[in-house]
Amino acid sequence: MTNILNAVNNVTKNVSSVNGQVDHNKMVTISLSIGVRSLEQLNRLISTLKNIPDVYLVKRKFR
Repeated sequence: MTNILNAVNNVTKNVSSVNGQVDHNKMVTISLSIGVRSLEQLNRLISTLKNIPDVYLVKRKFR
């Protein structure tokens, strides 16, 4: 979790919430609410997160 939060903080400091859940297979799902200035910043953040070992999926949730 620390490496994920460090990666986020390297791109943006605007984190409004972090939630995590562990399922029966011990897989962790982390949900972050993050403010970004632009689509470019969002894409950079997604790319950064996808390059973290053991991160299997990164997706944007639309409201």
